[in-house]
Amino acid sequence: MRIWTTLLGLTVPALAWGMQLPPQIQVDRYLVRAERQIEERDLTGAKDSLDGILELREQHAIEVPEDFPLMYARISLGLELYADAIEHATQYLTMVGREGDHYREALELLDRTETAMDEAAAARRRAVERREITDAMEFIRIPAGEFLMGSENPATRGFQRPVTRVRISRSFDLGKYEVTQAEWVAAMGNNPSYFRGCGPSCPVDSVSWFDVQEFIARLNALYGGERYRLPTEAEWEHAARAGTTGDYYGDLSAIAWCGPDDPENPRPVGQKQPNAWGLHDMLGNVSEWVQDWIDDYPGGQVMDYLRDRRSARYPRPERVGRGGGHVNQSCRVSDRSEMSPDQPLWDRGFRLVRVQ
Repeated sequence: MRIWTTLLGLTVPALAWGMQLPPQIQVDRYLVRAERQIEERDLTGAKDSLDGILELREQHAIEVPEDFPLMYARISLGLELYADAIEHATQYLTMVGREGDHYREALELLDRTETAMDEAAAARRRAVERREITDAMEFIRIPAGEFLMGSENPATRGFQRPVTRVRISRSFDLGKYEVTQAEWVAAMGNNPSYFRGCGPSCPVDSVSWFDVQEFIARLNALYGGERYRLPTEAEWEHAARAGTTGDYYGDLSAIAWCGPDDPENPRPVGQKQPNAWGLHDMLGNVSEWVQDWIDDYPGGQVMDYLRDRRSARYPRPERVGRGGGHVNQSCRVSDRSEMSPDQPLWDRGFRLVRVQ
């Protein structure tokens, strides 16, 4: 029978004036609400409803449906509350034994929960490892300044001209070394390198420009913002030259694994002499992706040059590689190569800029 009361001539439900449902009926009401919330995929709301049942059971020592613990376990697993899911699935199995209507489901739920817990723990460990690896990466502060980009050397390819005076307006942090296979594996969980046998301290190779963007996105996700990126082509050449103006920033055999030195394999990073600013392997070892699309240089004088869109002169969608690799014969500091951004190449790697 529904209870009503009259106030100022208005008939209203008694519940509106503070009368309480019996505890067992309140349990049923919470269950109905939780079922509706589950259908609406509101798992947080459903868990709140079931928590209300637990509170009533503690206050009034009332019984709850036999499958209540399993219902709680399902919701907890959906919310990735693994300890709660295991506790209530175990409680259900203990209560009903092998004769329970949902015995097999409870066993499977336990297995899924333990698997999810292991995967979550492994993901946390990988995140810690990524953070440790990236925090250990060394960077060199590159000063702002001007340089002549390109070369008039007739032996160079045409798109290294016209020589252009470029002003880099702000200092930036560039990787002291090329990104290694160990650093790639820590972030990505795989090693795409053709030269895996070279070892974990060798530069990662056989990565496309898009692969590199995924690597950068994963590192940036650890820090909640843009912390790493590829250098622009102008930043790369400014850093490589380190104030020099010739084809090389030093004696080629002393600074680079290039062509005649070792045409077979890359080598561990940092074994050759650095340039004047402390950067290793800017020439040779592996060529390096940069941010830009391929295009002829603009000529004249520009500031912070970046080719951020495709050129009508180069209709194919190709990005730039710099520095030459161990198979190249020249490895001039002005050398450029172009390649489709979705194409990995066995002598192509990269280094990072750390955003200040």
